[in-house]
Order: sequence, then C-alpha cells, then structure tokens
Amino acid sequence: MKRKISATVAVLAVLLVAVIAAVPARAQGETEAKIDSLLASYDDLQDAQAKLDFVRRVLAAFPESRYTAPLLDMAKEHCAELERMDEFILLAQEVRGRVESADVLRSIDRVLVATYGEMKDVPHLNEAVAQYIGESEEKFNLFFDLIRAYTEAEAWEPVLQYAERARPLANAEAFKKEFPDRKISDEDLAQRGRNRQAILLTYAGWAKANTGRQEEALDDFQAADKLSVRTYMGFSDGKLDYFWGTTLAGTGDLEAALSRFAPLALYAADEGSQKAMKEAYVKKSGSDAGYDSYLNEQRLKHARTIDDFTLARYDSTMLSLSAFKGKVLLVSFWFPT
Repeated sequence: MKRKISATVAVLAVLLVAVIAAVPARAQGETEAKIDSLLASYDDLQDAQAKLDFVRRVLAAFPESRYTAPLLDMAKEHCAELERMDEFILLAQEVRGRVESADVLRSIDRVLVATYGEMKDVPHLNEAVAQYIGESEEKFNLFFDLIRAYTEAEAWEPVLQYAERARPLANAEAFKKEFPDRKISDEDLAQRGRNRQAILLTYAGWAKANTGRQEEALDDFQAADKLSVRTYMGFSDGKLDYFWGTTLAGTGDLEAALSRFAPLALYAADEGSQKAMKEAYVKKSGSDAGYDSYLNEQRLKHARTIDDFTLARYDSTMLSLSAFKGKVLLVSFWFPT
C-alpha cells in the first residue's frame, strides 16, 4: 500500500512540475516560479511526514494558484499514508478559507468530494457535494465525480439519482457542447457518447447489485458492454468487468465471474480483480490448491496473437512481424527526436 501511495505521489509531483514548466516563463508569474523552485527539493525528502510538511509550507505561502488542487492531492496521499485523514480535511478547509478564485474553489471542492467519498463520510460528503455543485452548469463530468464519490462511500441511492440526472448528457451532442474546441471525428464523437452511456449503466448496475437487484444489474452490465470499447487484451477500460464479475460471484455463477476477472487480473494487474479472482477460485474449488496452474491456463486461454504489421527500417527496407514467427522476439519502439 505504501509503495502504491508513494508511486502516486511521485506521479503527481512530476505532473505538477511538468505543468509549471510548460507555462511560458514570462507568463508564469512570481507565484508559479517560486513554487517551481520549491518543488525542486521535494524528491529529496525521505518520508511522508517530511513531504507533508513541505506541501503545507507551499500551500501556506501560496494558497491560491492553479496548482492548489494538485498540491492538496499530494497532501492527501501523505495523510493517508500516515493515517491522519482528519488532518488533511482541516488543511483543505483552511486553504479553502483563504481562496477567492471561483475556479480554485471548485478545484478544492472536487478534492473534498472525492476525499469524503473515500472516507465513507456521507453526511460531510452531502455538504461538500452541495458546495461543489453550487450554481454550476450541469455537465457530465461533474455528475461523474459525484457518482464515483458516492460509490466509494457505498451510498447507493445517490449513485442512482446522479446517474439519472447525467443521462441527458450521455450523448455525442452534449460532449461536443462541453468541449467545443476539441477536433474529433464524427465517429469518435459518437463513441464518446456511447462511452458515457456505458459509464452510467456500469455504476447504476453496481448500485443495483448492492441493493439486492442483481438481475437488473446484470442487464445493465450487458447493455454497457455493448456500448463500450474493450482494450486489445479484452478487458474494459473502467470498472465494468470488476463490478460484473463481483455481481456474478455473488449470484453463485463463479465460472462466469472468473472469466470476467481474468483479463483484468492477468493483463491489467488490477489488484481488486486479482484478489476477487482468487476468492472466486477458492470458493469454486474449495481451496487454493492448483491456483498457480489455473492462472497459467487462463493466460493461454485469454492471450491474443499480435496482428501482423510492417515497418520501414533505417535503410528503407521493410520488415514484417510475421518474419519472426516461431522465434522469441523483443519489440521496442524507439522514436528519435
């Protein structure tokens, strides 16, 4: 868990530095330049407490900037590692009280909504949601933030309510209206609309599965599957297969559940699916004996051959993947700049 938190924080720090560096120097301003300078020493800090203290100092000096929410996310990860989430809530509220920009306030409220969901603190989540919505224009991603937070909090009625409110925005026209500057083909635009529908069906189905409506949930998952696009290795890009497999396991259909978990567990390294897959196997077999052999069988069963492709070499001759059939091959794509 600590390794996962550290990796997440490292990614957040790198992204924050990258965002700052991408802003032209003359437009960056004194605040951003100072934050950039401070962040240079962040990676040298050795433990969660030191890094939390560092983020506190940055936020105390610069509470209102475009980097306020990313910094709060970093603080949240460190507080989670230290098991002091109440301290993070106080920090976020303190920073919020010093902010005037509507955009920065909304970014803080978004962090608080997610945090109360993770803490399963529904009363405070309700307050944060009302604050986050405010007089905002209704947009799909706003509702999706709320759906995910209430799902984390295991408050199923609000999940269904917000999924219903988001339904009129789950189409290509709404997507184009919300992102008018995006250059996207009509085909991709239509798929974005279908993806939104699939998301709502997935989370609504999970809410139904957790309120004793398993058959309705399975119908929703099947409908979502028809609308979404799967990765090359066969797993859904989202929670669909995990929710679907868990629901199937709950109904006793363990074989079908294992099939849903397998691609995510084997190829996406999804920890939740890996744990659920082993639990389903043990429940089906009576013990974990032979589980490693079963995993190897599933790798072969779900593996896909790579489609043949041909690329130009530096000497302008062409080389096809099929030329190496039957041989062990390491493929490395290198793009010189």
